[in-house]
Amino acid sequence: MSEEVPDGWVDVSLGELLREPLRNGHSARPSLDGSGVRALTLTAVTYGEFSEKNTKMTVADPTKVADLWLEPGDLLIERSNTPELVGTARLYRGPRQWAIFPDLLIRARLLEAASPDYVEALLLSHGSRNYFMESAQGTAGSMPKIDQGVIERLRVPLPPLVEQSRIVEMVDALLAQLSAARQRLASVLLILKRFRQSVLAAACSGKLTEDWRQRDVQDEVIAVESSLPNSWSGATLGELATLVTSGSRGWAQHYSDVGPLFIRAQDINTDALVLDEVAHVRPPRGAEGLRTRVAPGDLLVTITGANVTRTAWVDRSIGEAYVSQHVGLVRPSDRSVTPFLHAWLCSPAHGRAALIEAAYGAGKPGLNLENLRSLEVVMPPVEERTLILKRMLELLALADAIERRITVASARADVLTQSILAKAFRGELVPTEAELARAEGRNYESAEALLARIQADRSTGVHSPRPSAARGG
Repeated sequence: MSEEVPDGWVDVSLGELLREPLRNGHSARPSLDGSGVRALTLTAVTYGEFSEKNTKMTVADPTKVADLWLEPGDLLIERSNTPELVGTARLYRGPRQWAIFPDLLIRARLLEAASPDYVEALLLSHGSRNYFMESAQGTAGSMPKIDQGVIERLRVPLPPLVEQSRIVEMVDALLAQLSAARQRLASVLLILKRFRQSVLAAACSGKLTEDWRQRDVQDEVIAVESSLPNSWSGATLGELATLVTSGSRGWAQHYSDVGPLFIRAQDINTDALVLDEVAHVRPPRGAEGLRTRVAPGDLLVTITGANVTRTAWVDRSIGEAYVSQHVGLVRPSDRSVTPFLHAWLCSPAHGRAALIEAAYGAGKPGLNLENLRSLEVVMPPVEERTLILKRMLELLALADAIERRITVASARADVLTQSILAKAFRGELVPTEAELARAEGRNYESAEALLARIQADRSTGVHSPRPSAARGG
């Protein structure tokens, strides 16, 4: 049964708009010498970027893939991918006969009644994305798949061709504005990142309390060799801690689906303890379990991996928890200094710089426990430290509040994108061709009439040239 569509539109299946059968691609082995037939990778469609970095040279036999060369205006649909990406589609905008496409993609070529740009926008809408995700099939442990029949059955609300062009132009203009807004939001996030780093650097250098120290001229004196106030005192992290340790490799045998938390490097990659996707263990009895158990006030440091030196402060009770071999655990003897130590370890001009040098200076991307114990920390007196932490936390809280607003704004931009597309395919984004024709007292060719005429011409062997609806070819 047809969906209700505006005057002049027709509700059809995508299969009714095809000028040739859907075509699966061909996957060939990569070429070892860089020659051969160029083929797109799946990422070209996932990200809509048809460049050399999203292709590979293959040993495909040119005589067997002659019908797989892509032309501008071809639509490519991912027939298999992760659940959230299966069915992702893009309009090919690369050069003609520049690349073939792999077996995980399906190519669609449209009749002249449908603009490829219009159909691409429809395929990017929530309605189409949900349809493909719900139609995908797969066994446990495999990527879900859609077949050609699923693609052919997708419903397409089709306006007259000239109206399709107006819709695409309006969608492009509105989405460009949203893209510009997203870029501005992203630039604010970068500014916030630099602001946080500046706050940490100011806190750990004494600049954050410079006005406070001016009450006493002597306290204002700066030691030239350290660029830190001479009232501050130095100590190693080992001297400030009762315990500096890490987990051991033996923990792998204790993994469990339930039980105490098992803190891994990925749980502290943002300089905060994030327990959204936790692992669990059944801890061993005895010294090993006691040694690696986490307590409030501890500092956790990533000692191996891509984000080595990331540091989290356990600022709340998290129940029974243990650290993996990739995480160092530092337990300050005076828990009141933990917030300042966390700031010092995260400061790009102080603790982080020293840890990065230790981690990479010898060509080994990692830290050992001696690197942690020997780290130099310069501490302010208790009264000044209290003021530093107060001012620092106020500034960081301000940055957090701004970031939350940016997150909300970004989510609204995502909603607006789909709202724009939904309006487009209900005929609410631009005046319909039927409305304009009535207002101007003229006739027009409906989408149904155009489609019937094109199909009749094709059945008699008459082919009209495709209007240049696809851009970027």
